[in-house]
Amino acid sequence: MRHGYKTVKFKEGQDANQMLTRKLLKNFFTHGRLTSTETKVKYIKGRIDKVVTLARKNTEGSKNSMLRILGDRELVTLLVTRIPGAVGARTSGFTKSQRLAERESDATMLMKLEWVTPVVLYDKKVIEPAKPKKEEGVTETTKSGAKVTVRKARKATAK
Repeated sequence: MRHGYKTVKFKEGQDANQMLTRKLLKNFFTHGRLTSTETKVKYIKGRIDKVVTLARKNTEGSKNSMLRILGDRELVTLLVTRIPGAVGARTSGFTKSQRLAERESDATMLMKLEWVTPVVLYDKKVIEPAKPKKEEGVTETTKSGAKVTVRKARKATAK
């Protein structure tokens, strides 16, 4: 029996709790923010501090611990390379939380969790708007002098 040991249980069993924690951590690190219930945000905040502290150590043991927690090798390498420069000399308190409102369906308090200093793990690619495709065809001039584009007829394929 473990006296004085209290943990939050969200679902049925240890595996479900571990997978929920892993999912919340991955979503926070990939998007930079997280909106969830108050209990989940308070639970995950300490786990984020632990992962960031491990990323700042940058040893093989810390990488293995992060891999055990997150389960994603690419995310671990991103955290190890980008986190130390982004958080600077800060030793804890990497995130801040803000209460939003109660959810209408079950009146659960929702909270938003985000970085104190901006941390960019994934470079956002600028997506250019698609250029309109040029119509294939021949431009002809009518008797009145107007230019008209006549489309080429497609060849019919027999099946």
